[in-house]
Order: sequence, then structure tokens, then C-alpha cells
Amino acid sequence: MTVSASPASPAFDVFSLVTREDVKAHLELLRAFHDIRATSTDDDTWQRRVADSVVKFQAWARQVQPIENPSIPVDMDILMVWHTYLLNPLKYQHDVARLYPGLLQLEFADAVARLARGSLTPPVGRKPAAPSELPATAELSDLEAAVQRQASFIDKVARLGWGEKATDEFLSNCIHRYGCFLDLMKTGAVHSLVPTLDIDLAWHTHQLKGSRYW
Repeated sequence: MTVSASPASPAFDVFSLVTREDVKAHLELLRAFHDIRATSTDDDTWQRRVADSVVKFQAWARQVQPIENPSIPVDMDILMVWHTYLLNPLKYQHDVARLYPGLLQLEFADAVARLARGSLTPPVGRKPAAPSELPATAELSDLEAAVQRQASFIDKVARLGWGEKATDEFLSNCIHRYGCFLDLMKTGAVHSLVPTLDIDLAWHTHQLKGSRYW
């Protein structure tokens, strides 16, 4: 069942979970990710970019700590993979506790803000492992496929021009409909719900909050 129409109002304050500012910032980030995809001249170039980004993320995530050290900043490739990882909350929670414990202390939104200052880095004196030093893991191939799938969602958002249409009314409607979608999920009355794109946008924005979503 695809959810398109909304009840009058969700039964809880969904705006305490996701704000208009959250969704607007997410749209701006998706536009930046779309620009990365647009710079790839063909599918092979894009696939190599994704594979390299996943390896870069793994190297960074294994060593990162939330400290101020401007020598090896996070970049957009790392954020692109991290963003995708957060959209699978159960896997992210399990993998981070096991493989990347430093990320448990970090908020994705804070990392995006700190990117502009070049201040989110691994600990002083430690360099990210070279790709050849990293073990081949299922997480790498899983993440590559997930980033590819997420690129399709980002392309749809870009084609609709939502980054330019992000008025307060539009953002509020996305969040409101997401709240109604959660209400439907909680009732259990419908066994298969497929969110529409605007609901998915608000849902993804909520998932980016990490432990506050769990």
C-alpha cells in the first residue's frame, strides 16, 4: 500500500522529532551529493568513486574521535557513505558498536557543520589506513550497493527541484505526513506500507539523528 493521503493530524508531536530546519539542511546535503554524482562522466567512473568513497569512509571511521584536529578533515565522500549507512539503523547500530565505536560519540548533523571548519578528524598522530591495509569485508560491498541505491532517491529529489521549493509550507507538509505515516505503522492495521517520496524524505531526515532515532 502506497501512502499518499494523510489523516487530519498525527497523534503525537512529530515536529519534536524532525524540524523544518532539519529537512531543509538535508535537502541541501542531498543537492551536494547530487553534484558529486553529476561530476562522474559515466557509470564506471561513478562506481569507482563510490567504491573509493566506501574504503575512505571505513579507514576514517575506524580511527575517528570527536576531537579538534584540523590535519585530516572529513570530506563529502565520507559524508555521502555515512549518510547512506545511517539509513539502515539496525545494521548501523550493530556495525558501529563492533567496528567503529568512535562514531557512537558523533552526531551526523554536527559532522556536517564541522566539515565547513575542517575540524572533524581522527586522533592526533594517527593517519587513516591505506586501502591495502584494510581487510575486505561484507560491509564494504553492502555499503557500495546501498550508496548506489540512495543515488536513485537523490536523483528523484533533484528532478523534482525540491531544494529550490523548500518553503516552510512544503517542509511542514513533509513532516506532518511522516507523522501520519508513523501513526499508521503503529496501528498495525496495514501490513505493507510504502511511503511516498516526501514522507521518505522526512523519514530519512529522522534516521540521520542516529541514536535519537533508535
